[in-house]
Amino acid sequence: PLYSSAASDVYKRQVYERTVKGYVVSMERESSTTALICPKQQKDSLDIHQSLLILQLRLLGMASPFSLELVVHDSRRQRKRLYFSTSFKDIHVNSLHMSLPWKQPRHDLFTNVVIDMMQLVYQSSNGMDEFVSLDSFIIHPCCQLRRIFTLPRKYLISGLSGGLSTSLIEIPAKYDFISGVNSRTWMYTTTMTMHDDDHH
Repeated sequence: PLYSSAASDVYKRQVYERTVKGYVVSMERESSTTALICPKQQKDSLDIHQSLLILQLRLLGMASPFSLELVVHDSRRQRKRLYFSTSFKDIHVNSLHMSLPWKQPRHDLFTNVVIDMMQLVYQSSNGMDEFVSLDSFIIHPCCQLRRIFTLPRKYLISGLSGGLSTSLIEIPAKYDFISGVNSRTWMYTTTMTMHDDDHH
């Protein structure tokens, strides 16, 4: 289930979207009170152990802001915050926080955005820690969101592209966009140099 911190916010509403032949949550303007929060109560935890997070979303405009915040637990029982934003240009890491640029291709298409939380936790700790669970997430405008779900790693498909090892994903039909919908799948990757803020 999706929970809202501001259900009466005029900038967030559920609308029928013809391009996906179904209803979506639409957050159309940036606002300090507009966010999608799950779970709603801070004392609660999702406690999700599947490490592949998939968001079916479309960004609203090339210049519009968007951000996503994930709170995860690692193998040392530490809480780590993974913060993605269109306003970031570089990756910054410290022991409890990772800031990541969001450069989603094709803003105009609904996309299965795949975030490999195990890979991100591993990279952020130089291979010292492993992902254990997703505790919570917050999504800020501007976007339209159809569905959020997680998958186990058995849905990853390894392959080669240009001589480099790559990962693809098989989205189960019951979760994917229905036949005839113009959509794509994008796996978030960290291809830029990370800046270690703990050693500055």
